[in-house]
Amino acid sequence: GAVHLKVSINPDGGLREASVLEASDQRLTILCLEDARSATPYPRFPKELKTAQASYEFLVQYRPE
Repeated sequence: GAVHLKVSINPDGGLREASVLEASDQRLTILCLEDARSATPYPRFPKELKTAQASYEFLVQYRPE
């Protein structure tokens, strides 16, 4: 299955928001959001980057094992 995920990150590497834009299965939605939250903290922004947050979109694909 696949999940289209959007994450917003604070300059300190904290997760501001994680949301699923589209998912092939509700169980994958839950799994993907848990994965995004458990990956914190993300790397801090470089000092030269003067922004309040950064947002990224990913297509996450899961394969059964």
